[in-house]
Amino acid sequence: VVAQHHPLAAHEQVALSRLHDEKLVLLSAEFATREQIDHYCEKAGLHPQVVIEANSISAVLELIRRTSLSTLLPAAIATQHD
Repeated sequence: VVAQHHPLAAHEQVALSRLHDEKLVLLSAEFATREQIDHYCEKAGLHPQVVIEANSISAVLELIRRTSLSTLLPAAIATQHD
């Protein structure tokens, strides 16, 4: 998930490899979703640059709207909060 003004916003899907240099906002480690994201990134060889950890999905999405940061969320969760 990226802000509307982000260069990757024009793409419906983005390969994990394109996020190599992206600074990310992610959920805190105690969330199962974060564990899944960490596992998926590790499997893909991606070492995310996490600059902010948040304790709710709405906080993550609000930070994305207000900054040039990106996040990783399952599509089902991201679309629920559109």
